[in-house]
Amino acid sequence: MKKILIIAALFAFSSASFAQDSDSTKTQKAVAATKSKAKKVGAVIKKDAKVVGEGVKTGAEKVGEGAEKAYDGTKKVAKKVGNGVKEGVKKL
Repeated sequence: MKKILIIAALFAFSSASFAQDSDSTKTQKAVAATKSKAKKVGAVIKKDAKVVGEGVKTGAEKVGEGAEKAYDGTKKVAKKVGNGVKEGVKKL
């Protein structure tokens, strides 16, 4: 009778340890799959970020060019106004 109980206990313990091993294996597989998917997503995000960065750079250059044109135009108008003021002062 003792032998049967010992064999049953060994069977129960080996089954429990096998179940734990398979659970940890499943967990490791899930972690590996998640890592690989995260790497793929990270690569896509990097590509998208580069595209967005290039677009921002182009937009910033255009804004800079527009600001330079606005400055030049304002400078010309200010000179005309200044000359008009000088002429008006001379008449007085």
